[in-house]
Amino acid sequence: MNTNSADATAVATAVFSACPNAALQARHMASHILTTVCDDPELRADAELTVSELVTNAAKAATSDVTVTVVAFPDGVHIEVMDQDSSHIPLQDAPGSDAEHGRGLLIVHQLSTRCGCDVIGTGKRVWADLDSRPVKPLLEQASLLSLALHPDDIAPVGPAAPVAPVS
Repeated sequence: MNTNSADATAVATAVFSACPNAALQARHMASHILTTVCDDPELRADAELTVSELVTNAAKAATSDVTVTVVAFPDGVHIEVMDQDSSHIPLQDAPGSDAEHGRGLLIVHQLSTRCGCDVIGTGKRVWADLDSRPVKPLLEQASLLSLALHPDDIAPVGPAAPVAPVS
């Protein structure tokens, strides 16, 4: 994705208090801007979830306001979440199977093509780039499906039934 700001189709920046509903407010902001410029509903949903996860982390760790920027490009979305607390750099840990928290950065990593964290002065900027996914034409999808399910490629599950000779 080209992240040259001159190529952006829309930019939205908002500042939210580091409070429990900051993620919801930021998600609504992202939804509003992306609904007007992004035709890909899957990309919009992924971007909204990414905003929500990044803002949730920032609101829990930061003692300052959280600044969210969403930049839409013709081929994707760039998201930045900034706060003034560089003492809490987000780390991607593997949560235990019974953990109630700790999967946000794993989700962001899976949804984005690139993501990272930069220390800026006394604060930090956590960012993610999400690229549009080309949608295969229906005919191509059907062709790929028929290749994937070709009878010669399917191994029998149980004992083979006897085949009667064709006369």
